[in-house]
Amino acid sequence: AFFAGAKEVNPNVKKKVAFIGSFFDPPKAKEAAVAQIDAGVDVIYAERFGVIEAAVEKKIYAISNMSDQSSLGPDTVITGPVWDMYPTVEQAIKLVKAGVFTAQDYGDFSRMAKGGSYLAPYHKFDKTLPA
Repeated sequence: AFFAGAKEVNPNVKKKVAFIGSFFDPPKAKEAAVAQIDAGVDVIYAERFGVIEAAVEKKIYAISNMSDQSSLGPDTVITGPVWDMYPTVEQAIKLVKAGVFTAQDYGDFSRMAKGGSYLAPYHKFDKTLPA
């Protein structure tokens, strides 16, 4: 989705993808990010810790993921999607209290329409980015 949005704004945009072969390895994620930045990447979408650290050090922009990570790089992190578990948990508790809870797919409560996800604030970038 991130790349599709970038292509909509700039049809000539190029992407680089890296897999670190681990669910959680910040040093390896940073190493992969540095390699991409050294290869010319000017904005990086950070799905793992370590990536924003690389972006801060190399002075490029980053898009965070899963939470507002702007505190890791206030001059680096523009924004990012945030996943808020509250609507899902609230629904489960409501059903438990009513005595009708069942195991099922509650994924709909993670969507924007139900408040389960949203875009992090732009913080200092809100005045510098075009609308």
